[in-house]
Parts: sequence; structure tokens; C-alpha cells
Amino acid sequence: MFFKAMIDHSDCWSQVLSGYDNITGELMFQNVREDSIDATVLFKCIQRGEKKVFQSFFEELKNHSRILSFKSTTSLDHGYCRVVRLEASRDVSFSDLLLRSDTYTIKEFFIKGYELWYWFVGTSNMNYFLEQVKPRTKSIRIKNLGNSLSLEQFTWLNEPMTPSQEEILGELFYNGYFEKSQRPGLRDISKKMNISKSSLARKYRNAIGTLVSNHVAKIKKMDELLQLDL
Repeated sequence: MFFKAMIDHSDCWSQVLSGYDNITGELMFQNVREDSIDATVLFKCIQRGEKKVFQSFFEELKNHSRILSFKSTTSLDHGYCRVVRLEASRDVSFSDLLLRSDTYTIKEFFIKGYELWYWFVGTSNMNYFLEQVKPRTKSIRIKNLGNSLSLEQFTWLNEPMTPSQEEILGELFYNGYFEKSQRPGLRDISKKMNISKSSLARKYRNAIGTLVSNHVAKIKKMDELLQLDL
């Protein structure tokens, strides 16, 4: 069955967002380690003209007790979207519970200090998860979306990028192109990929264009998710 969950995760770094109504976060990737979690999060400032507030938020986030390391990888949409790599403590995370309870999380957002999940899970697995997660949170509110929904109805939550675009961004990312300092140039990376620099540059522009367009278009849809009454 499909569920929508609003979680007040008091010890998580996402609580920093409770003081920033115009900033949202979206989990893109994560890797659960033994003692920590590596997460790539897309943060969005949905109010134009508030870049200084955006900077203030990141400074506060860096200093949160649960953040072990913080690395900003790239800015999008004229600085109003930023992809950040975080290493956070695992001791208060829900990720290990999700792995053990056999759930399928469709998408996870961080909004106003809450974690908002769209997920798929069997009833027995959900009951197990709730029993495990309650000691780690102030509150969790669940809305049953029923079993008549299909994954296709959630496609707007996913990035409709082509495999080629995903491959290009992946190659650039893992070759350090988005690092702030000592990053290789497109010429160096294109040689590794056996394609011309101009071809790589064109594919990169197309991929970034698709990524930005998709996320800007999702802002209207995000307005529905900002409603906290489940």
C-alpha cells in the first residue's frame, strides 16, 4: 500500500529547516555505512531574492551536531538550487530501519523541520517500522493513500532524464568536475571518455538544462507537499 508520512525528527539535521520556511530539501542519493550516512541532497530556495538567507542556512547546517562533513558540489538555477553532499551520524537515522523493514521509499523531502515521505510498504512491515521509529521521533503522522495507486502516478517525483544525460553527469561528478577547487577541466574528462571536448560540453549543457527545468517545474507541485495537515 502507498503511504504519505510526516515525521518530526527532532534529533536530525533536517530540524535546521524549521527556521527557514522558504527552503526545502530533497534526498537524491544516500549510502548507509556502519556509523554514518552519505547523502546527496538538493536544497531549493523557493523565494527569489533571498540568497543571503540561503547562505545563513548552510552555515547553520554545517555546524549541526549530527553533520560530520559538508561539501557543496554545485549550484543550479542562478544559485537558488544547490546540490550538497552530507555525511551525517547514523545513530538517529531511520535509514537502517528502512533497510530492515523491506520498504520502498519513493521520495523523501525535508520541509520546515519535518521529513515528508512517499513510500510503499506492506501493512505488517509498516507496523514493525512504526514501533521501531517512534522512540526516535517526536511525532509521526501517516496518511494511507490506498492500494489502488500505481508507481506511474508518482513519476513527477522522479527525474525524467535520459540514460545518456545521467551517464554524463555521473562521469563528471565522479571525476571531480563539481568540486570547488582543483577540479579537472572538460578537456581532461573528455579524453578519459574518448569523446571530444565540444561533444562533452554540449551533452553537459543539455543534461543541466533538463535537471534545472525539471526542478523549477516541480516547485508548483511542491506547494501541495508544503501543507502539513495530513
